[in-house]
Amino acid sequence: MSEKPKGLDEWQQMFDTIYCERNEKRNKESILLRLVEEISEVSEALREENFTLGQVARALNKSIDEVKKDHEKIRVLEWELPDLLAWLGAFATCVNHKLEQDVWHKYPGICPYCLENNNCLCIAKSPNEKPQKEALEKRLDSARKNGKVPKSLLEWQKLLDSLYKKINRVQEEEVIGFHMQEELGELSRELRKRTEMATTFSDDDLSSEIADVFSWTIALASRMELNLEKITWRKYRRVCPYCGRPVCREGPTQ
Repeated sequence: MSEKPKGLDEWQQMFDTIYCERNEKRNKESILLRLVEEISEVSEALREENFTLGQVARALNKSIDEVKKDHEKIRVLEWELPDLLAWLGAFATCVNHKLEQDVWHKYPGICPYCLENNNCLCIAKSPNEKPQKEALEKRLDSARKNGKVPKSLLEWQKLLDSLYKKINRVQEEEVIGFHMQEELGELSRELRKRTEMATTFSDDDLSSEIADVFSWTIALASRMELNLEKITWRKYRRVCPYCGRPVCREGPTQ
C-alpha cells in the first residue's frame, strides 16, 4: 500500500516524481498557464452554480453533509482542487522553490498583515490599525524561528482555517474564487518581473505570491467543507490519475 505524503515537501516531491518526465520539458510560463487553466475550471464550477450549500440545504430541509453527496459543484471541486495543488507544486519546483518553505515564511502561524493568530479580521481594518512594517517583520521572524511547521496537508488546512475561518465563512465561494484569480495574476506579474528585470527582482515577492495562491486554495476547500488532504490523496495515490502510471507519460490533461 502506498504511503500518503506528510508535509508539503513530501506532497511536492510526490507530484514531481509522477510528472518529472513531462514537466522537465515545460518552461515556467507553460506551467503557469496550466495553473491559469486549473483556476479557470474552479471558477467555472463556482459560476455555474452560484448558490451556496447552505441555501440549498435550507431549501431542501437537509443537512449540508446530505447536500454535499449530490452537489455537482462539490464533485467538480473535489476533482479540480487537487490538480490545482499539483500544478502549484510543479511551478514551485520549476522556479527552484520549496512550497513548504514559501508558505511557512508567509504564514508562520500568524497573519502576516496584523499578527493575529486566530480569527483574523484585518481585511476589515484600516491601514492605521495594522502594525508598522518593522514590528511586523520582527514578530514574523520570531514566529518563523519558534513556531511549529505543520506536519501534514491537513494540519496546514487547520492552521490557515484558524487564522481566517471567520472571514472566509462570511465570504461567498465566488469571492474566494476571485481572490484566487487575483493572486494568480500577482504571481504572473512576479514571474514577468523575474524575466524582464532580473537585476532588481526580489525572489521574496515570488515566494509570497506562491504562498498566497496556496492559502486561497485552502480557503476555498475549507469554505466548501472539503478536506484537501483527503481529496488529493484519493486522486493522487503516487500515480497519475489519468494514465495510472507512477511516472506519467500520457496523462490527457497533464
